[in-house]
Amino acid sequence: MRKIQAVFTKGTIEQAVLDSEGHALVVGASGCGKTFWAGQLSREWLRNDTARVITYGRDRFIDEGVCIDLPNGQLNSINFSGRVLSFSCRLFWHESMVQSLAVMLDRIESFLDGKPTLIVLDDADIFFDNNDLADRISRWVKGGLDKKNAKLIIMAQSLVEVIGHPDILDNMARMVLFRSSDIPSTYQTFGLNRSQIRRLMDAPAGNGYLIGLSKPQWFSAA
Repeated sequence: MRKIQAVFTKGTIEQAVLDSEGHALVVGASGCGKTFWAGQLSREWLRNDTARVITYGRDRFIDEGVCIDLPNGQLNSINFSGRVLSFSCRLFWHESMVQSLAVMLDRIESFLDGKPTLIVLDDADIFFDNNDLADRISRWVKGGLDKKNAKLIIMAQSLVEVIGHPDILDNMARMVLFRSSDIPSTYQTFGLNRSQIRRLMDAPAGNGYLIGLSKPQWFSAA
């Protein structure tokens, strides 16, 4: 039984994601609004006075707390006693990044002490392109994080980045689909019909579908 307890605003898309018994996958192209949405999600989580947020990505989702630039050789000496910790990287893939990310995941896991913790990993392709990192994420979503009272949000630009990892997909309680470059047949795999796919492909920033309820639910930033 999950112990996560947080205060959510009723009726919001954030509530549907954060209040679910499990983790979530967020997919959307650059400029679709998912980074802004991740910031809203993080702030909603922090409404609980004991909750914490740990993020990784090229951009910060929330402008508070400690920010660590990667790659960083001092990761093992980082102490996290606050509520928000951001890991930021604007470099493209290279071997030192993989090494830093492996240590980063170790450090994140060491910070999980039972307080409700939201972990948001953006630019997920770098995790899925490396077998060791993908295996770590797989273990997390299969129950490793549940035991530590933590919830994982994985963010990717395309479903194609994740579709080759069914062990991870099968453990996503919710999927949030913003506009992306995925072909229509990929969306059909996840339960959208033709009219829903057309609506999603033409969607303005901040609009999309929530998957994981009885049927896909459209949401709008308006």
